[in-house]
Amino acid sequence: MYVIKNGSDYLLSDTYADGACCEVLSPVIVIDGIEKKGTLEKSNNQMQLSNIDGIRVMDTIDNIGSGIFKITRSIKNERSDKVNFKSVFEAKTVFKPCHFVFPGFNYDTAHCGGIDAGEIISGKMGNTETNVINTPTGLSMDGSPWVYAYDRTSIPSGSISENDKCVFAIFASDENRQSLESAGSIIRNSDGTMTHRIFHPVSEMPYTYAQKNSFEPPLERYLSLNSNEFTEVSMYMFIGVPRYKYYGTAAVMEACTKIFPFTRKNELSKKEVWDLGISYMRFLIKDAEGVPMFAGRISDKLLSQMHAATLKGEAMAQALKDPENRKLTTFGTGFEIGWAGQGAMMARLFAENGFEKGYDADVLTAEKCLDAYVATQRESGLLFPLYGQIMRKTPDDECRCPDACNIGWAMCELMRSYKLFKEHGKIKQNYYDFAVRIADFAVNAFNPEYGFAKSWKIDGTPVSTTGSIGGFMIMGLCEVYSQTKQQKYLDIAIKAMDFYYERDLDNFICTAGAIDCACIDKETSYPFLESALFLYEETGEKIWIERAEKAAYYFFSWMMFYDCIYDNSTDFVKFGYHTTGGTLISAEHNAIDPWGALLVGAMFRLWHITENENYKIWAKMTWWNALLAITTEKTPEIHGNKRPLGSQNEGFFHCRWTKYRPTCEERGHFNDNLHSWMGAWRLHTLSTMSEDDIDILWE
Repeated sequence: MYVIKNGSDYLLSDTYADGACCEVLSPVIVIDGIEKKGTLEKSNNQMQLSNIDGIRVMDTIDNIGSGIFKITRSIKNERSDKVNFKSVFEAKTVFKPCHFVFPGFNYDTAHCGGIDAGEIISGKMGNTETNVINTPTGLSMDGSPWVYAYDRTSIPSGSISENDKCVFAIFASDENRQSLESAGSIIRNSDGTMTHRIFHPVSEMPYTYAQKNSFEPPLERYLSLNSNEFTEVSMYMFIGVPRYKYYGTAAVMEACTKIFPFTRKNELSKKEVWDLGISYMRFLIKDAEGVPMFAGRISDKLLSQMHAATLKGEAMAQALKDPENRKLTTFGTGFEIGWAGQGAMMARLFAENGFEKGYDADVLTAEKCLDAYVATQRESGLLFPLYGQIMRKTPDDECRCPDACNIGWAMCELMRSYKLFKEHGKIKQNYYDFAVRIADFAVNAFNPEYGFAKSWKIDGTPVSTTGSIGGFMIMGLCEVYSQTKQQKYLDIAIKAMDFYYERDLDNFICTAGAIDCACIDKETSYPFLESALFLYEETGEKIWIERAEKAAYYFFSWMMFYDCIYDNSTDFVKFGYHTTGGTLISAEHNAIDPWGALLVGAMFRLWHITENENYKIWAKMTWWNALLAITTEKTPEIHGNKRPLGSQNEGFFHCRWTKYRPTCEERGHFNDNLHSWMGAWRLHTLSTMSEDDIDILWE
């Protein structure tokens, strides 16, 4: 057996060497559903040869440095007949891990101070529409280990385990299709160690997670070899030291940056990105009883049913055949101030463009929009997040509750708008007062037991008190402090950061930032990154660098480090989309989005502070992904629609997922939800980055 020691030396041994991290086990071949273990015939310091019922398997291990080992598995059928089989590579940790991660999909919460993954998923985070625990958690279900297809995870077939001293990971190679199309799994052994596995070819067992809170039968694929036929696959192991406790994934990510080098760029210039963003904002302006408001999206007629998972399978297939259902005709007229609508941010950016180009009418449009939001604020300091409900005179008890994400964004954007208008000679005191009233509410609303509530009644009474979503309130408090310099706002921001890091981010989790996904997710980590950088720049205390790095590592553990493979008939191939740099949405919602565009400026700031080149690389990866599939004059019709200039679908469906298609096999497709926030993220990033950094971004 191979025992890998200290991430640098590997040796053949019958006993565990001092300081050993993992043991490479004999190969497994699955035939007719039965796992068969190899009989070791020959081995040396780089190779072991096994025989499994006439199938010869040779594993060659190459140390390529920095704790990275490449495994090449050669398989030859020496039987007289054809054989269908699965290949399973196994390596067992010698240490006893306290934490595991399937990056971008399944995050271990067993160690997190009583937070239970099932409780998070079940809807107790405050999403009353999600009350079924049918999302993959833990390492097994119904007594069988989870086996996840390579494209479920941000690192292909990646699985990671760690303790305080050692992190171990295995993942697939992307050097050819046969190596990449694989699956990953972890088995917890009775002695506390963990066995990591990579399957070839791609599989998903014991079920396929096919829809929010919904399973379908497993995916079972097999390799085939005729008599005397040969095949080869490759994969990687990584051994290192955790960056921080529970942050072994950070070391794995930095290794993957070497293994999966990023070379892609986009032909769009900075000016084109900006102008296309403004073009789509202009298209989304709708009259709301005399007030210009920015619609949150344009979509087809089926979107709401698909998003709510009420249209599935054959019923969806039939509905998609009707061209009328596919037309882009439905505008999102909730006019949400923050979260996915970003009405206030779009207004600010629209005003900024107007000031710069002398478009007085555009500045006035933005001002009217912002004034309308401000006028809805209640005595508590809160406001309902959807202006559309207020415009339609929806009774208070039927309006969507104020939530920490929308309220935090509202606080930020109105104070930023105050600053923008002031810079151009106009004092909008109502914007300043609006943000301060929310900040005063936040100071009084913080609770040392749960932080900020996830949502409140309009009078400030908490409705749901769970999740990490309070990070958006911290971001708003920092923005208000930057203008007022009142110590109480800084003090409560620091107190809240201490709370959320100790409970959540120090444990490598964030939860319930995507309001429609009550689960472990990535979005909530963004405000912690921004706030940590602000607090470092304000106080000079190095603890905020560490916390900024933790937020960055956590967020980018959800970023795809490689390109998945798709058939030529897919939207991805036809319209030039690749997965590298895209960010996976959440444990509950398995799709890719361009969310990472919002973090690019912060990651450049973190790179300048720490000189860690990975931060710059990851920022560029996610930026160039976020520019994919933006509609230009050259874009052909997609699904029968000529899309508006600057628009982009908010979901890229890369794995076996049926939310917007009838079957799991329709991987690599776009949806027709052309949302607003993606353009807002890009323009906000361009608006706030220095010209020097933008030049580096485009290198």
